[in-house]
Amino acid sequence: MQRTIKTNDKNFDKEAQVIDKAILICFTAPWCNPCRKLEPIFDELANDYSEKIKFIKVNVDEAPKKALELGISGIPAVILISKKGEESRKVGYQTKSDIELMLKIFCEDNKKIKNKD
Repeated sequence: MQRTIKTNDKNFDKEAQVIDKAILICFTAPWCNPCRKLEPIFDELANDYSEKIKFIKVNVDEAPKKALELGISGIPAVILISKKGEESRKVGYQTKSDIELMLKIFCEDNKKIKNKD
């Protein structure tokens, strides 16, 4: 089962709608060595967190308009977006634990908010 969704300028807006899950977007390019190193980490995290977060991969060469619109100035770039908007952004190679910490903090904060309601 595919846990990550690949997007481009044509289908990004449809796939990146925040409806019931937050979205973790990874902007990469095939010619980028740190991006290639990050890709299996992103896939592994998608397997672990796909029930709570939607995982989207964006090749900046296939989605230059969206990369520009979202202010992507360096790759790899990982952005966490929720219904409230952008929650977190990391640029450059990130370890699995770096991204996982970002996801855990987000999930824990949302759990606290839901418990207050």
